[in-house]
Amino acid sequence: MPTYIYETVIENVSASCCSDPTYCEIDQSENSQPLSQHPDTGATIKRVIIDGKPLVKEEEGDSCCSSTGCC
Repeated sequence: MPTYIYETVIENVSASCCSDPTYCEIDQSENSQPLSQHPDTGATIKRVIIDGKPLVKEEEGDSCCSSTGCC
């Protein structure tokens, strides 16, 4: 099963704690449609293509959209 890269969508930069998106790696079937919400947090996300540099896989129980993140 491939791993896809998603980034958080910052909808209101002025009200957000930061203006930079955070990135997640999500295992997903090749036949699945791209996600629009993070499966754990419900944060708005979009699939992105990164320039070939791998991201560090989040630890079990961690989330790119944790309460200490930008979401």
